[in-house]
Amino acid sequence: MADQNQKEKSEVAILNPLNRTVFYSIEFPGYVNPGSVQKCVQRLGGLQNISDTFRRGLKIDLPLKDNDPFAHPAAGQTVATQNLVLRIVKRRRKQQIERDGGDDQMQEEGSSRGGNSTKQSEGVFTAEIVGISQKTMRFRNPIDFQYRPDMNDPVVQLRQAMMRLDSKFILSYRIPDDEEDFTLTPEEQERRGAASSSNLRITSAPMFTRYDMPMNY
Repeated sequence: MADQNQKEKSEVAILNPLNRTVFYSIEFPGYVNPGSVQKCVQRLGGLQNISDTFRRGLKIDLPLKDNDPFAHPAAGQTVATQNLVLRIVKRRRKQQIERDGGDDQMQEEGSSRGGNSTKQSEGVFTAEIVGISQKTMRFRNPIDFQYRPDMNDPVVQLRQAMMRLDSKFILSYRIPDDEEDFTLTPEEQERRGAASSSNLRITSAPMFTRYDMPMNY
């Protein structure tokens, strides 16, 4: 009877208190390393803009190119989540393995050889729950469709002048005469290095569509 009670006690899981620290997480659609965190924050408009987005539940734009108003940004939004935030620590332990008389020995993956000894690196991982992510910023919308206009077009140059607040260029701008050369000849296309014979000079719209995600019909 005593052995059965002892077995039941040993099978009961140990209760660990859950850390209730609240985190907000961002699923950034790109490679992030410790040296690029600040740049990622700047791409999202700074810490104040990120904080307002989480607080008010608004959408946020992630520009893909610096100072390019014609590159459509990726749209992100915040959603409520209950994800656990883990802190994973990897500790490395090195061993010194001596070789016997120059005979070859099989080494585990990740070890390196040199001289009469081999250094073998072993990793020990520990995981700890540090809190709960109650809000997550996600970028799930398609961002692969981009249109880049001709940078020598007068309308494009006017838009760039407005971004850099070039008052002289804005005051001197005149609407050019419309020439009906909508199709380039093969010689003109080769001279300009254009990929297409179209010369419609269509400037990209500020917004392609009202809907960010495809709809089922």
